[in-house]
Amino acid sequence: MHTPPALRLRQLIVATTVLLLVAGGFLQGRAATPSAPTTQSRAQLWAQLQAATSGKLYASTAPETGNYTMLRATGALPLQRAVATLPPTERALGFLQSYAPLFGVANPLTEFVDAGVSTDDVGQTHVRLNQRYQGLQVFGAQLVVHMTAEGIVGVSGTAVPTLPRSIRPAITPARAEELALQSMRKLSGSVELRVNHHELAIYRTGLLEGFSGDNLLAYGVE
Repeated sequence: MHTPPALRLRQLIVATTVLLLVAGGFLQGRAATPSAPTTQSRAQLWAQLQAATSGKLYASTAPETGNYTMLRATGALPLQRAVATLPPTERALGFLQSYAPLFGVANPLTEFVDAGVSTDDVGQTHVRLNQRYQGLQVFGAQLVVHMTAEGIVGVSGTAVPTLPRSIRPAITPARAEELALQSMRKLSGSVELRVNHHELAIYRTGLLEGFSGDNLLAYGVE
């Protein structure tokens, strides 16, 4: 018996207790040797953006970290001029590398992977970059860089600034699948269920809701 689509819900099973939150050991995301991230302070970087846009700049930050979740040029001048010879993803990563401390990340070239590029009806291009750590997805952590022919005009999204030292789960994939099925059976009754896929990921509690939380390892089970 086939499982109804409505019952194939993604289940997040907490696999560990709260992990130590430390930076380091980031996944290599590019074949080329990454350039060094900026060493400038957040105040210096903010001053640069103010100068680039002649003060016509909108920003919002996450209350729990102070990291920027939205940067947008509100006038005719972009946050950073375009480098016409580079493809959109390269331009997006280059901008994040130059302003990494504003978003709470150490090295965007090694922490983020391309999740797709799209262009809207008004000609603005949007580069989606997903955060990963030691090969694992950081659930819900994505930065979107917005650009026009003139240059980078905005960045939106959220990154997880501190990540766990260990990615060794406390339970096996088989146990995670068993727990997910037990949970779903309470909702589905006698409907036959099966597991098609599981994925170990880093889950930051409170990230999507906008409040401070902890980093956990979790299995996503479908």
